[in-house]
Amino acid sequence: MNGDHKKWKNRQLSVLHPIHKLLQPHFHDTMNINALARQTLINGDGFIEKFLFPAKYSMEMSSVAYKDWVFPEQAFPADLIKRGMAVEDSISPFGIHLLIQDYPYAVDGLKIWSTIKIWVTEYCNFYYKSDNTVQKDNELQAWWKEIREEGHGDKKDEPWWPKMQTLQELIDSCTIIIWIASALHAAVNFGNYSYGGYLVNRPSLSRKFIPEPGSAEYEELKINPDKNDSPEWTKDQEPLLAFERFGKKLSDIENQIIQMNGDHKKWKNRKKVKGKVVLMKKNVLDFTDIKAAVVDEVVELLGEKVSFQLISSSVFDDPENGSEGKCSNPAYLENWLTNITPIIAGESTFSVTFDWDLNEFGVPGAFIIKNFHLNEFFLKSLTLEHVPNHGKIHFVCNSWVYPAFRYNSDRIFFANQAYLPSETPEPLRKYRENELVTLRGDGTGKLEEWDRVYDYAYYNDLGDPDKGEEYARPVLGGSSEYPYPRRGRTGREPTKTDPNSESRIPLFMSLDVYVPRDERFGHLKMSDFLTFYLKSIVQSLLPAFKALFDNTPNEFDSFEDVLKLYEGGIKFPQGPLLKDINDSIPLEILKDIFHSDGEGLFKFPTPQVIQEDKTAWRTDEEFGREMLAGINPILITRLQEFPPKSNLDPNIYGNQNSTITREQIEDKLDGLTVDEAIKANMLFILNHHDIVMPYLRRINTTTNTETYASRTLLFLQVNGTLKPLAIELSLPHPDGDQFGTVSKVYTPSDQGVEGSIWQLAKAYAVVNDSGIHELISHWLNTHAVIEPFVIATNRQLSVLHPIHKLLLPHFRDTMNINALGRHQLINSAGTVELTFFTAKYSMEMSAVVYKDWIFPEQALPADLIQRGVAVEDSSSPHGIRLLIQDYPYAVDGLKIWSAIKSWVTEYCNFYYKSDDTVQKDSELQAWWKELREEGMVTRKMSLGGLKCKLDKSS
Repeated sequence: MNGDHKKWKNRQLSVLHPIHKLLQPHFHDTMNINALARQTLINGDGFIEKFLFPAKYSMEMSSVAYKDWVFPEQAFPADLIKRGMAVEDSISPFGIHLLIQDYPYAVDGLKIWSTIKIWVTEYCNFYYKSDNTVQKDNELQAWWKEIREEGHGDKKDEPWWPKMQTLQELIDSCTIIIWIASALHAAVNFGNYSYGGYLVNRPSLSRKFIPEPGSAEYEELKINPDKNDSPEWTKDQEPLLAFERFGKKLSDIENQIIQMNGDHKKWKNRKKVKGKVVLMKKNVLDFTDIKAAVVDEVVELLGEKVSFQLISSSVFDDPENGSEGKCSNPAYLENWLTNITPIIAGESTFSVTFDWDLNEFGVPGAFIIKNFHLNEFFLKSLTLEHVPNHGKIHFVCNSWVYPAFRYNSDRIFFANQAYLPSETPEPLRKYRENELVTLRGDGTGKLEEWDRVYDYAYYNDLGDPDKGEEYARPVLGGSSEYPYPRRGRTGREPTKTDPNSESRIPLFMSLDVYVPRDERFGHLKMSDFLTFYLKSIVQSLLPAFKALFDNTPNEFDSFEDVLKLYEGGIKFPQGPLLKDINDSIPLEILKDIFHSDGEGLFKFPTPQVIQEDKTAWRTDEEFGREMLAGINPILITRLQEFPPKSNLDPNIYGNQNSTITREQIEDKLDGLTVDEAIKANMLFILNHHDIVMPYLRRINTTTNTETYASRTLLFLQVNGTLKPLAIELSLPHPDGDQFGTVSKVYTPSDQGVEGSIWQLAKAYAVVNDSGIHELISHWLNTHAVIEPFVIATNRQLSVLHPIHKLLLPHFRDTMNINALGRHQLINSAGTVELTFFTAKYSMEMSAVVYKDWIFPEQALPADLIQRGVAVEDSSSPHGIRLLIQDYPYAVDGLKIWSAIKSWVTEYCNFYYKSDDTVQKDSELQAWWKELREEGMVTRKMSLGGLKCKLDKSS
């Protein structure tokens, strides 16, 4: 019935209506609970029929009871008077006098009822000044009519229904509805079972009648009315004597317990330790298994399903042999059933109570958890309150806990305290070491979602040779030709065609590619990635977009076509593919991507550069600005020699030096010569020539791309802005690479054909920059090179290690993003190959660039100095002076770098008092060794050793 009011409110009362706003909070979750109950609780052969005495007649009986249901009698005072529990009394606080004074439900209920009634009265009086206002409110009248005639249609002709013609009728009706949905529901709901729901005094089933005189059961009660056993269970004398001795021992133990519990002085340290557990149940909308939460609720009915055991940090389980810390008896999560799972992902808080003796167990330092549900849950934290002689102990968990049968070892969590390996409390040392062994795995087998293994693999899953030779890609990593950082191992089978390549999973299953579950996205972060996910499948939708892009589905016909992406969006066509998208992506994430109209509108946000002026992107000023403040501001370099020279091997590629001449640019240098401008640090270059040229012939002849290798020269003006001087576009020599290049230089123009050609030259330079940005600046330098650090940190540094705690927040989502990227973005025929000029050579090119990657040069000050955009200067704030003052990436970046450096220095100095501490930290040294020799084995010489505190904070 509660659900009926909710339904009709939403149908007839606008969200703008004051009565909608009044009632809405009290209807939270009602329809969902009722719907789930119809599927699992009140259905035929459901739990109600199995566990309550009416059995299969349960709902039928409730229907008969509903015949006598009268809406006005649901008012709490009216109910008490009707049941004879109260009489009207104008001098009593609430207008009625209770005949049983100590009736908590009535005493407390009347206070709540009165509070609701006063609130509703004040609220309604504000919006309705008279009965006439009520009568003329068409939404209100339609709402009440529909409640009577449809929601409670079987009682529509009852005379007791309020007519909703007066303000008082509105107040009374809203008060009753709120009372039923909130206070009354709370009073009779499962929540009270923790107070009075002992099975003996609240049995729900009876399978025998009361024994009648003369029956065997009755005669047994006469002999032994308090017990239902037989002392003649055996005639053998010896077992009977043994049983007698057993009973005496139990009696002695019972007396000892009573005596100990009564000796408060002796047992001052023995007490119940209360714990607060915060977790998130597996939620129906976050996952494709819609029954998960309901199944766990059902399983919980069968017993205690989540256990906790505290582990001592100061007392050994075996004092003589040491080994592991002593464990408490299991304690169980309380109130799983009564804590209703929300329909949208959210935290739930539960209690757990431990028996803990300080003298026997010491101080807890860890705990073991076992999940006996059928589904996993996300454990956020456990907080122990009032631990004897210690106070509060907090355990930060943030981990998915799967059913216990999925694990080969216990799930353990440590208290929120950092220890270097040598400082670990001895009772916890073995637990610390074993946990790392579990996380490393054994290097074999396919890894499943509940596995917590961090291991290494080559990038051998980008190609799909089983689909055809054109989908094959070289293995990256493990060779001098294509060195690469390692990725996380999944253990999938090799392809049939190439045993060195790992098989791939279908596109619409790729969201489930293996990474340790704790590395998976939360549902909000997932929505950020899914924009790219949908781009990766948009190729399949191109035929449906043909009308939008005329006869050139792979090209934009005009700038107006481009603007449609930002202003109007693209409507996804209905069909099987859209259904696959809907089935693969959680519902609330789709809402973040598509418009709420449900019509699948895919729309890009309008870039700031065209928000005010749709032609602003065409200017040379904007072209130069984006070198410093665009999406790839990390490659511009100061020009230190003219003309620019190539570092490509002339024996292979011939003369690759620039053909730009002084005459082509000196008239744009504000009166300076080229040499003077170089000396004054005013010439800069965006140089993609050497990266692109070795692949350019293959790109232009074996893919749909036709492009150039570019060099762009820029001049730093007095006002601090950059202006382009010349763009050199080069092609491989038609007679062979050894003959060098065919190059052409373009200079700025804003008139006629030359102006159009200049715009095209800038576009080709940006084509180079866009590809290099995504492949090198973004993917290689911030995603791929970090993944080995994530893996090694989890394999070699315990969660207790201070460096693990320092780094972990900055690794969040990295493995998941990279794994999804391998299947949707950087894979063969993926988004990167389809949308960037590098095409099928994209990842191969990034491996070639990785050959020159050096770890210390990734430090921002070192990078700025190496690129010549800054020089060392001890008098400057960060020890370097920028040669371009208005360089947002560098200016802001140095502030962030300095803040990070200061924080890391202070942090490391707290835990490491000397270089010797660093050198003797076994986990730290194993971590760094594994990074060099496994995570980045082909670049191990560029990482160096880790011998002092400065190494860690640099």
